Amino acid sequence: MSRTFSDTALVFIFVCLLTSGPLLAGCKKNHSNQPIPPAPAQPSVQSSKEARGQTAQPEVRPEVKLNRQGMEHVKSHDYDAAIKEFTEAIEKYPSSDVAYSNRASVFMQQKKFEKALADLNKAKEINPKDPVVYYNLASLYSLQNQPGRGLDSLDRALELGFNDYAFLLNDPDLNNVRKHPKFKKILQKYNVIIAK
Repeated sequence: MSRTFSDTALVFIFVCLLTSGPLLAGCKKNHSNQPIPPAPAQPSVQSSKEARGQTAQPEVRPEVKLNRQGMEHVKSHDYDAAIKEFTEAIEKYPSSDVAYSNRASVFMQQKKFEKALADLNKAKEINPKDPVVYYNLASLYSLQNQPGRGLDSLDRALELGFNDYAFLLNDPDLNNVRKHPKFKKILQKYNVIIAK
């Protein structure tokens, strides 16, 4: 394929600009065999918030905002409002495993275990490597007095990196799992130390 005149002209102009050095800002020509010294570090540009001593926050995704609002309702024990927020997040962002997992936690608080299990299975389908989903499954199975299934889920949560050990050791939802002799073996497997 042949080049048109405009392609050739653009290449010529580009080569001229690259070799003209002084025309380009920050370009240093090296006329000797000595290495070119590095350019001085440029001061970072601050936003107006940073200049006033406030740190700039990255923009929060809308589904995260909905989840945060739902968590505020959980803190105040307004579980119906929390479910409403998490449901809205799920409707708007059906691939949000976090919203499913959060709603499942609220369903567990309300002892709606079938709904909690459905949400956790959906969260696991969306993100099969989320350790929090498996931790929540362990909690659900413990609440249902199914410690064997709970221990399997806890093992998977730890394998995937769940590391909030203080919470794990004090979470009342895991009482039935913690009573099982296999519980300590699983913790030892992941070098989790139990304070006596």
